[in-house]
Amino acid sequence: MNKFGITVFLAILSTSATAEGISEFVCKTSTGYINLPENNAMKAAAWASIGVAGIPVSEEMVFTYKRIGDRWNQAGNNGQKIRRRQLCELADREDKYKVLIDSVSRDDFVSNLGTTWQGVSDRVMGGVSQQSLCVDQHLGRRCLRLCGDVRLDNNGGFIQMALDLDPHGGPIDATAFTGVRLVVLGNSQRYSAHLRTTDVERSWQSYRAHFQAEPQWQEIDLPFDSFVPHRLDAPLDTSALRRIGVVAIGRAFHADLCLAAIELYT
Repeated sequence: MNKFGITVFLAILSTSATAEGISEFVCKTSTGYINLPENNAMKAAAWASIGVAGIPVSEEMVFTYKRIGDRWNQAGNNGQKIRRRQLCELADREDKYKVLIDSVSRDDFVSNLGTTWQGVSDRVMGGVSQQSLCVDQHLGRRCLRLCGDVRLDNNGGFIQMALDLDPHGGPIDATAFTGVRLVVLGNSQRYSAHLRTTDVERSWQSYRAHFQAEPQWQEIDLPFDSFVPHRLDAPLDTSALRRIGVVAIGRAFHADLCLAAIELYT
């Protein structure tokens, strides 16, 4: 496993499983392989959309390695038979490819990293924007939902959901990764992702990248080199990431943004 001790899944699906349902699964965790209960096609599809699919239990399987997204597509390997030992080796190799920050699996705002999401608004600096953050279910996906009205009064103008990346408050080293991947749904508005590092000393400083959140679930990759320093001179140091925020900022508008998953990707 990687240094974060995070469960990582290898997407493998047997040819015996049909689109109508997959009966039995195994997933790789820090303690080994565990069985998951019977599942249906809709749940399997939801898992697949964030890089998770089923591993049917058998000693010898047909390998259909499938990573949803542009970076992984090995459909040409269909039909290659592998054994359990090889499956373990492949799963160990997959550990290097992503760190799942959160999949919104809990109701108490605690992330996969063990840190807690917080809703924050410009009221901390005298603004009047209103925000609410809740765990919700939207179009078949569990999500964190950030809603509110961004207002520019009193030099304000933001609401956000923010997460520390280390349970002990320190930095994490993300130099092995290319950027941040979000699974989001919104109201056709522009939002931002903000990163804070050990170089950030003031509340108004951050590294920022922007994205458009449409009213359907979409996977968005934000490479680290797309994050621009805001009100500081130091370039982004990915060896010292401390905090990430998903933010509605910079203009008066109604924000409504759902986040189903967030991870670091290679």
